[in-house]
Amino acid sequence: VYARSCDSALILGIKAIKIGTRAYIGYVKPFYFAYKNESIARPINDKLAGLFLNPSNLVVISLIKGNNVKISFTKSQIAMKKNFSYMLSSKASFEEQQYAPFLWSNIKAQNINGDISASL
Repeated sequence: VYARSCDSALILGIKAIKIGTRAYIGYVKPFYFAYKNESIARPINDKLAGLFLNPSNLVVISLIKGNNVKISFTKSQIAMKKNFSYMLSSKASFEEQQYAPFLWSNIKAQNINGDISASL
């Protein structure tokens, strides 16, 4: 199971494992993402939102491609850290730089419960 949902790994993830789910990737704190107001209906076209959503989507994409939980989690973590580094750089807009702490929070909050070798 992958849940891009605030705090879901704290209770739901643990309960899911107890009742037989092999693995659960979720967040132990709020999941944050930023977006531009003009793109609220189209976050896929929003570069700012993409800095948060694209690495998060890698979990599912990687699982669908047959990778296990640990690899999928790691791919997401690497992508988030790459985006975080970009957001701290001079290449990032002022707005992107302002939201870097929120992406860092997502990095720290993403969590695995259960069998890291599980796959679809």
